[in-house]
Amino acid sequence: TTASGHYYTSSTTTLAEGAAALAIPSGTDIVVNLISGGIKPATPYQVAGSLTILSSVSSAKRVFTTASTTDASGATFYVTGTLNLYDGILGPAANTDTVTTGEGGVIYADNGKVNIYGGLIMGATAAKGGAIVLQGASSSKQAKLNMYSGVIRDGVATAGGGNVILEYAKFTMEDGLILNGKANNGANPYNDGGKSYLMTGNGGIIAQGIAANLGGNLYHSATNSK
Repeated sequence: TTASGHYYTSSTTTLAEGAAALAIPSGTDIVVNLISGGIKPATPYQVAGSLTILSSVSSAKRVFTTASTTDASGATFYVTGTLNLYDGILGPAANTDTVTTGEGGVIYADNGKVNIYGGLIMGATAAKGGAIVLQGASSSKQAKLNMYSGVIRDGVATAGGGNVILEYAKFTMEDGLILNGKANNGANPYNDGGKSYLMTGNGGIIAQGIAANLGGNLYHSATNSK
């Protein structure tokens, strides 16, 4: 378990406890400042508390995903608490670094919250939700994604949601870009299975999605969705 505090990277750093997942427990606040190198977790971060990623230098450093994995959800971050992204690049170090089965190539928010203020999430692959999966517990207990800036792009899903999946989720987009997702259905935001979601916002661009079947940019089959 990692204690609350402000951490700096000085080289490619693995913040993990041997083969066990790095745990950020509820009530713990972690800030990671990317100075040089980056972070390549051995297994997904378990974010039950709060994790903030930023950079105080002009050239933001990369936060790698884990290597090729069959992990059921979240190659880098499994979020039940809060993840804040201000800077950095989240994505695989190589095209072979993917979530080969399961969901959430970079982030799986399991009734958690993701706030994107900047940075770039790119190039990840999963069976569903190439970049981000938002999975709430019910229509009254939703996972949340707030996007104020930043870019989500080039996510690939073999099923649905090249960039983002919304299931019992609330997505607020005030600014930023979601681009170039690829999937069978819903290359950018995607919803399936009748699990309601809400999309609101006053800005931003969702564009250039490619779907083999339906929903190049947005696909939903849910009732009670807006």
